[in-house]
Amino acid sequence: MCDNHPVVGHHMHTQVNLTCNRVGWNKHEALKGLKLLQGKQRQLPQRLLFVWTILLLFFCKWVQSAKDNKNIVDQSSYTGLSGLLGSAVSLADLNGDRQMDILLYDANRRVLFAALWSGADQMFVVENDTSIQLPASVQLVSVDVADWNNDGIVDILWIGTDNVGRLIYGNHNNQFEVGPELDNVTADVLVMDANGDFIPDLFIPQKQAFYINSPPGHFQWTVWSGRNDSCQVSETSSAAFVDLDGDCLADLCFLSDCGLEVWLNQAHKGKSFYQLSSHDPQEHRIVQDYVLKKVFEKGSVLSFLDVNKDGTIDMAVGDPDTHYLNFWLNLQKRRKFGDLCSPDDEWTMQRYESDTVAGAKTTHIDKVMNVPRRIFWGDINLDGYPDLLFIDETSNAVTLLENRGNWDVLNATHFDKMKDNEKLQQLSIDTVAVAVVDIRGGVDILLSQQHSTRLLSLENHYPAEFLKAVSLSGLSYFSFPHSYTPLAGNTFKISYDGVNGRVYQICSQCPQTANLPLQSCDCFFGLKDMANYIAEVSLGTGQYTQRWENLMPNTVAVVWTVDGDWWMEILTPKRAGQMLGVVIVLVSLSVGLGIWVLILMWQERRQDKREQYRRVNSSGFGTF
Repeated sequence: MCDNHPVVGHHMHTQVNLTCNRVGWNKHEALKGLKLLQGKQRQLPQRLLFVWTILLLFFCKWVQSAKDNKNIVDQSSYTGLSGLLGSAVSLADLNGDRQMDILLYDANRRVLFAALWSGADQMFVVENDTSIQLPASVQLVSVDVADWNNDGIVDILWIGTDNVGRLIYGNHNNQFEVGPELDNVTADVLVMDANGDFIPDLFIPQKQAFYINSPPGHFQWTVWSGRNDSCQVSETSSAAFVDLDGDCLADLCFLSDCGLEVWLNQAHKGKSFYQLSSHDPQEHRIVQDYVLKKVFEKGSVLSFLDVNKDGTIDMAVGDPDTHYLNFWLNLQKRRKFGDLCSPDDEWTMQRYESDTVAGAKTTHIDKVMNVPRRIFWGDINLDGYPDLLFIDETSNAVTLLENRGNWDVLNATHFDKMKDNEKLQQLSIDTVAVAVVDIRGGVDILLSQQHSTRLLSLENHYPAEFLKAVSLSGLSYFSFPHSYTPLAGNTFKISYDGVNGRVYQICSQCPQTANLPLQSCDCFFGLKDMANYIAEVSLGTGQYTQRWENLMPNTVAVVWTVDGDWWMEILTPKRAGQMLGVVIVLVSLSVGLGIWVLILMWQERRQDKREQYRRVNSSGFGTF
């Protein structure tokens, strides 16, 4: 149509050429635009993928920020604690509903009472007839909880200044009944299973004697004749019931002027602790150290925890003189799969002094119930490494030290103060004891203060994976009502593949019961670095051990044991509140991206139609 045909007249020839050149230029530009549009259409999925990647990276950065930036919020008023006048003295499921309750002591009224957690209301409530009035002539010095009569509900043992332990039996109607009284019970009493029968007994370090429990209500006073009487025990003996040799069966240990005495569990050989002898090296060992001597003389309390996450129980304490943190790392052999509960006869304790200062102070309730200098602990960020809390003697408030986890290098700094530590100190003035607890489906900090109790939450704390394990006392799984009474000393060991290799963790339930340890009697394992699933879980209780394989994370494992028969129940706790924000963000991003894609598609269709009209117009002009 634009052929250059000869015509009469130079002007006309030139005009026709100009017209054809202009038409040719329009066709060239139209083809060029069409190719560019096709290229844009091909690039559209790539751009959408790029945008989605940017949004996903932004979301991951937000999640990481939520992990790193923890904001402490006081939840006391929302959970019903702000209106209760009482100091928390014990944590336990007091009514058998598998929810953690709080036993409080009102020193002004001289009353113990229970604050029961209501899952429906998400708060603590105080019901009628849940209070225990103390006699006017006796003051409270210690409180312990366990299922003393083996009926599947937690009971209370409170010790007075007259060295008498008074048992209060709980029932399934949220009420209490007065039980027997036990003489010669001092404030440093330790709850333990002394003969491997899955029933809690009592050990009184200062008396070097046991109360052997035969439910329902018979306690036999048994003197320990095989121990060397030349080693003297003080009021703050740091008595603990934990596994130190790695066989998953809890051992008895306490401080004396001879050092840390360790009495190895021989229940699998049919021997009770009161039958062990100081002369047998397979039954008795002493860990000696000049810092331990100072701890004994100055009245501090050792804490028992797996501080370096290697599957062994270590010890921690602040030096009474220098205030530097001291750790005794439990060195044992590396265990293979299926061999978690094999004892290591060559285990040793190696002391290491940190450059972190932890100047803890002695606190008290009502000037009589003393809480000696000690380190409280719990896994704040669920990385498996226990973080440390102590009541600073200078500020009279709680300081939180986060465990860095770089324990392969012993001369490194292993602890840092939490970023929001100043706010924690403002909220924790006059704190007597502190605990890291799982009450509302997350990590909370419980503060027992003078005449009050606070519950602090770590907001913006995105939860990692976890395993909560509970081993109960000697009742069948088929007992009715269903029992839920953890037994002190039952020891869990777990192993799994982490991002940097095999990981081992250990936990002994209720390792210490004297001097207000304020602990929940369960084992809470943080699994932040776990690659897939929990490869192995082992449990030692009584005189038996058992193992399970391939457990899923984010579950609660409850174990019943009777004479070597085992039942495990796996529960999935409701943690919708923690995941709600993540779900909302993901849904919002998906909806927003979908709307954006529809808008782009609509714009592209309009652009296609415009290009079609332009091509038609261009073709029509050229034909004309």
